[in-house]
Amino acid sequence: MADGASKPRPSSPSSPPAVATANNAPSPPWWAFDKESLRRRFRVLRMWSEVMEDGPTEPWGTAELDAFGREHPQEAQVVRDARSAGFVGAAAGLASGVASGLHTYRHARIGYGALMIGAFGALAGWLAAGELATLALVGLRPPVEPMVANARFLLWLGERQRGHAEESAAH
Repeated sequence: MADGASKPRPSSPSSPPAVATANNAPSPPWWAFDKESLRRRFRVLRMWSEVMEDGPTEPWGTAELDAFGREHPQEAQVVRDARSAGFVGAAAGLASGVASGLHTYRHARIGYGALMIGAFGALAGWLAAGELATLALVGLRPPVEPMVANARFLLWLGERQRGHAEESAAH
């Protein structure tokens, strides 16, 4: 430097500087993680483990979803919207798979190549259209996360079906 002052050297990544917090305790290093924040972030996985422990559910339809909606209106609307987005994604995946497979077969006349391209086209179409439909139907900031709403619905459905099974066994 021209004025003779030396530039401060950055600390090495192996020894980050301790930054004092409000209670004068040093903050954890950048590579440390907070287990409680991970538990909060991935709480839906615990909900899904409860769903999986219940075992398979009986087939269900819109009547069960309407009954769930009377008790949990926000979650039911998110489940309905996510279900509709899934149908849109599946239809778009089927259409894009067929279109890309036929296009490949028309120009290359290679059957296995057309099948592979059709499968990858279906996957890409399903993912892209499903995400766009979810964005359009559920939105960026839904009142309840779609996976949480689905897990709550399946837990509710399992409890309801177990209750009906116990009632029918008692009679």
